[in-house]
Amino acid sequence: MRAQFLHDGDSTYWFAIPCRACACGPLARNPQMGDFEPRHPRRPDAEIVGTPPEVIERLNREIYAGLESPGLKARYADLGATPFAGSPADLGKFMAEDTEKWAKVIKAAPSFGVEVSPIGVDDAEQIERGITAFARAPNGGLIVLAQPTTVVHRNLIIKFAAQHRLPAVYNSRLFAAQGGLMSYGPDILDQYRGAASYVDRILRGAKPDDLPVQAPTKYELVINLKTAKALGLDVPPTLLACADEVIE
Repeated sequence: MRAQFLHDGDSTYWFAIPCRACACGPLARNPQMGDFEPRHPRRPDAEIVGTPPEVIERLNREIYAGLESPGLKARYADLGATPFAGSPADLGKFMAEDTEKWAKVIKAAPSFGVEVSPIGVDDAEQIERGITAFARAPNGGLIVLAQPTTVVHRNLIIKFAAQHRLPAVYNSRLFAAQGGLMSYGPDILDQYRGAASYVDRILRGAKPDDLPVQAPTKYELVINLKTAKALGLDVPPTLLACADEVIE
């Protein structure tokens, strides 16, 4: 998604949102369409249309088993992620909700003169290539989403943003503390404290199914003034007043 933001009458700003499509490693053996291929006595070569439910169910069982693989868990741990299994219905719901969320952003973007464009963050080469290509256009900026790979490659993203003088907004204080321009996102420590209270309630006999799912309620804005000065940006006093933390 590429974004064009109309800052004032003369200036146009562009934003790229680094993102990543998740993929699962190969399993020991995936079921094949031939395992379930219907045999029609009169048309043995008939074309199969759609995916049989049996295939979907078996694939889901295989993925469940694959996620228990120590090797796969280790690979995801290196990315700062924990794999979890879900049904096809769970995935469909997640995709529908995620699509609806970003559709609102894309739909609202033109009213602000904004056009959104993605940059892949699968590996260091892709990050460098994407940010370098994006930086060729003037007045650019980055919005870095919460992804395991953006955390793993945070130093590279911060480095290339500074190298190409691209202002960037990150999703976690971790980025701003390590040289990113600013961050806005949930207070992670506050979430950990909330999780600890749930652990305490469960140990005292509460059933996990009876505990409500809680969304983050505390968000923090962190601004790195040192980075802002290096980029030649003047942060408005009103924005500084809103910040929960200013790094100087």
